[in-house]
Amino acid sequence: SADLSIGGASVPGADVKVDENYAISVDIGYRFSKQWSATLTIGTPPEAELRGAGSLPPVELGKLRYGPSVLAGQYHFKSNNPRFQPYIGAGLNYVVNLGESDGAASDLEVKTKVGPMVQIGFESMVTEDVGLYFDVKKLWAEADVSGSIGGAPFDAEVTLDPLIVGTGIIWRF
Repeated sequence: SADLSIGGASVPGADVKVDENYAISVDIGYRFSKQWSATLTIGTPPEAELRGAGSLPPVELGKLRYGPSVLAGQYHFKSNNPRFQPYIGAGLNYVVNLGESDGAASDLEVKTKVGPMVQIGFESMVTEDVGLYFDVKKLWAEADVSGSIGGAPFDAEVTLDPLIVGTGIIWRF
């Protein structure tokens, strides 16, 4: 969603749409105990296309290349099955701005903020050192976006709430 003002006047019903983005990510983690761990998730930088929605025409306003990052702590539940261990987690996310490009909006500038995240998932170990994981992360992120449309300056506070689904290989050493 977006709260947009153009030339200082609020634009009711204005919104911004961002299509799905895909990235390859790496989780780097440390297990403090059998129940507690922490991870840093970083990903390859996808490019998000910002499109007008709501009362705005559905044109490309611009693009943002970003680096997703999440820092989280997890609690791993005890399980009767040693090869299956569910977990929950919480932490912070930050969208690292790697560059904007103009579309219908010129002089596009995006300033991102730190936001909260929660996750749920499970690990399934094949051997003592190798396994698989699956998790779902819900993030809340905000960005201040500015630039000009048709020569009129605009400011917007954009709220993103992506759902990240991930699966991968665990390698412990």
